[in-house]
Amino acid sequence: MSAEGSAASAPVETAVFELLAKALATDGNARIWVSGTSMTPLLRPGDEIEIVPRLASQLSPGDIGVFASEAGALVIHRFLRHASDGLLCRGDSAPATDPGWPEESLLGVAIARSRAGHRLPLDRGLPRLGARARALAAELRRILSRVVRR
Repeated sequence: MSAEGSAASAPVETAVFELLAKALATDGNARIWVSGTSMTPLLRPGDEIEIVPRLASQLSPGDIGVFASEAGALVIHRFLRHASDGLLCRGDSAPATDPGWPEESLLGVAIARSRAGHRLPLDRGLPRLGARARALAAELRRILSRVVRR
């Protein structure tokens, strides 16, 4: 999910982030709808995802993080690894890795997806195995691009 915010919507987006953070802190989970395509085919516009709080230090490669961007948008991307410039993430269908996300921008991680009345856990089983494979593939692409540039 990745929608650009505008200056006029910044207070609204800030309120949404605060409500989401409060729901995660008090209820232990929250649900939001996906609106972008950066995580297709796993997540599609209209899918509902369940989010739980998670500290940046608890992220594992393959986790699907939910981040509050400085532009006033929620971004849902797959965590690849910790780096000196922040949390490296990438949308499954995105052409490039995101710039490092600050740890404090992490709101939580997606643990399940609901589509057409069917719930799919994202934190175990085949989706989890596929997530780790995608994270590994992204890391291999990064390493190979460095080697080719030399």
